[in-house]
Amino acid sequence: MKTRILSAPLIAAVSVVLAACGSDAASEKDKAGAFGTVKVFNLPGGNTQPFGITSGPDGNLWLTEATGDHVDKVSVDGKVLGRYAIPGKGSNFQAQGIVSGYDDRIWMTLCNPSKIAAVTTDGKFTEYPTPTPKAGPCAITKGPEGKLWFASFEGNLIGSITSEGKMEEFKAPTPKSGTYQVINGPDDRLWVSQNTGDSVADVDTTGDFTEFPLGGNDKSDVAGVTLTKDGSVWFAETTGNLVGKLVLDSSAPNGRRVVKYPMARKNTWPYSMITGPDGNVWFTELGGDRVARITAAGKITEWKLPDGSAPRDLTLGPDGNLWIALSGGQDDLLDVPGNGKAAVARFSLQATDQE
Repeated sequence: MKTRILSAPLIAAVSVVLAACGSDAASEKDKAGAFGTVKVFNLPGGNTQPFGITSGPDGNLWLTEATGDHVDKVSVDGKVLGRYAIPGKGSNFQAQGIVSGYDDRIWMTLCNPSKIAAVTTDGKFTEYPTPTPKAGPCAITKGPEGKLWFASFEGNLIGSITSEGKMEEFKAPTPKSGTYQVINGPDDRLWVSQNTGDSVADVDTTGDFTEFPLGGNDKSDVAGVTLTKDGSVWFAETTGNLVGKLVLDSSAPNGRRVVKYPMARKNTWPYSMITGPDGNVWFTELGGDRVARITAAGKITEWKLPDGSAPRDLTLGPDGNLWIALSGGQDDLLDVPGNGKAAVARFSLQATDQE
């Protein structure tokens, strides 16, 4: 299923940065407003594997359950305000990506049976099958033209959907590149990670792809992607065990040069990432049970989460703090053990810390 794409670009000198690990969450005191405080809230439903997380229009956090067939509404105090069953019978829907829409509903991807679903803040669902059967949509984001945009791994495509449910899809030019995460960018363009193609792509609203090979291999598993104010496009290579960025460089192919920062420890599996209010990039470590920050200069700082928590997606919450979906699930493909506990973590960003 994994293939290499195009030719390798010019690779910048690799920068290795030793990580400074924060104190264990189990011994962390809950100091309100203290930067770096981790507080974990357990969720109901057993080993349901929380996956995607977003801030809702109602001032709460919303999470998908990848194996629990539910969507959860959680307050900024960590209280579960609602747990809504995804309609259907006898199927593991594998709900993954989630985002607030343009219409005050929360939208999510259902990998199986390949649908985009919307839910109101009181739990009423509407589902829209993707035009390509078994496309396997993974991530979803607000994007250009007042549409939501999604990436479909199995279909090797990105698509858009209006608030009325009208969809359009665009195939990636490289077969089996595994379009995975998608984010909105400047100038009505999107950026998408190509999980099995060792690349990141810039895509316009007509489906015109520009692919940037990352110079690794077809098993690096490119996952999270985010943008920073200096125009850099950051990416996470999960099994490549590094984070990196595409920096603007007129002398490089398509105007961008690759810089990579390997993790100091093995099997940390960098996964999801966002740009924080401090301008730095924040990411989860699926295998390392940590949340981490990397500065523009490549300095990595890590904070411990519970053992086996297997953190997936993260988001900036309505309260200005970082919130992380802790799947607690075993991942056989990546050899992540998990602890079987569904939870969400709040990481305090109340104090400014640029370092």
